[in-house]
Amino acid sequence: MAKNDLSFTINKSKWTRFLSMVELSGDIQVKEVILDFTTTEVKVLAVTQNKTIAMRGILKGDFKLTGQVGIDDLQLFRASISSMPDAEITFVVKNNKIVLGSDTEKVKISTVMRAIEYVQTALPEDKFNTHAKKGQGNSFNLEHFQVSKILGYLSTLVSPSLGLEGEGSTITLSIENNQNEIVADFDIKETVSKFKVKLAKFFGIVLKIVGKGVEISVTKNDAPVYIKIEEDGIVIEYIMAPISQ
Repeated sequence: MAKNDLSFTINKSKWTRFLSMVELSGDIQVKEVILDFTTTEVKVLAVTQNKTIAMRGILKGDFKLTGQVGIDDLQLFRASISSMPDAEITFVVKNNKIVLGSDTEKVKISTVMRAIEYVQTALPEDKFNTHAKKGQGNSFNLEHFQVSKILGYLSTLVSPSLGLEGEGSTITLSIENNQNEIVADFDIKETVSKFKVKLAKFFGIVLKIVGKGVEISVTKNDAPVYIKIEEDGIVIEYIMAPISQ
């Protein structure tokens, strides 16, 4: 547990972006997390309640805090940061609460902390690393416009699952529901070994929240899918379990 009565400043836009990528949404929404602080970064390791997605998120910064802080309601915590009027917000750990404050307006928002032993989404880092290694090594990048096209196809034909195949410099997305089908090829700059995986619809939720280009790795058929996003001091890694075919 982090020490009480420690105060520092956080950047509203970076923290809102970081926490939204950790929280996800819908059936894979993460409702509670542990924030693990060092003086140079805050790290989150979590698994969704349905156990389909594990993640590691790192946000770089200058923090006057070391130790772990349990967030009881991640959605409320993120929304509280987003609602503050200043670009830079004071962040105080005090009396088992996180107090967010504004320098320009007389407003403070307090959110309750949760004892870290009761955070059910917590994931040991060695376990994350073990699963990540199974998915890393056969990687390709999807650009922002390609991610947007995939999201468009997923909204056109709603299905509980989707197929993702790759070989050479082509990635193929397939969506099927009640004999209706969309098959779309995407050119990539990398060359990948042949793979074929079936994923739950949650893949689309991850892409929608990320909203930008992503790095994806699939080492072999039916292997975990590894997704990585890096942007302006933020690194998020997701591991998504495949559906057995």
